[in-house]
Amino acid sequence: MQLRQSSSKLIKTEYHALAKRNMTVRTYCASVEPLRDPEIYARAYGLMPEYRRRSIDDNPSPHNRMLSIGADLLLRKALMDLGLDTDTNDITEGRYGKPAFVDDRIQFNLSHSGDRVMCCVSEKEVGCDVERIRDIDIKIAERHFTKDEQELILSQNDDRMRMFFRIWTLKESFMKATGCGMNMDLRSFTIHIKDGISVECDEHPGDFRFAEFDRDGYHYAVCSCGDDIDPILREADLTAVISELSTTE
Repeated sequence: MQLRQSSSKLIKTEYHALAKRNMTVRTYCASVEPLRDPEIYARAYGLMPEYRRRSIDDNPSPHNRMLSIGADLLLRKALMDLGLDTDTNDITEGRYGKPAFVDDRIQFNLSHSGDRVMCCVSEKEVGCDVERIRDIDIKIAERHFTKDEQELILSQNDDRMRMFFRIWTLKESFMKATGCGMNMDLRSFTIHIKDGISVECDEHPGDFRFAEFDRDGYHYAVCSCGDDIDPILREADLTAVISELSTTE
């Protein structure tokens, strides 16, 4: 993604200051199923910033195009709720590809899996991941997880698959919160799930906080670099978001 000049006007600066004072991490999710309707898809596409339209047009997968649109809509829903400018045309990428606003109005992260999109927003760096719970070869853990994490999965006699996805989403949310993403070695740190959730990582020490959510066969994880995480998973109706954006832009 190329660095673009900011077109954001921050027309609500008084809300900007309010939103970034002692805020907790907010987490949103949505289904992209409404975008299967050609009319709703066309309305949503018309709201996309130019750079995202180019990305959507270049993507050969209709489903992935819906996920891209859904993620942008969900981020703008979060911005609306905070009273911030909903222009997403001034997003750039960090050293390892993590998206961020040029004007630093808020920190955010996006994820998607299956037909679900996820967004979290925070004053400080944040990461998130969602995965559809499904049957997989559990031996994947031997290649990507530390010994302690593998042992934790094997200790779950009846629910190993769920524990696998708990660890996977927590690990990915942490990697994204650090800004390194998949450039980090998954085996270079350990997620501990006992008396709460913590991370053991020599390369990235800090006050990392975690939260998890289960809904409709999906597991969601959030990692914050110091901010408390709101325990509510806010589910958005993308059709309603499109209508609201259409009246404000």
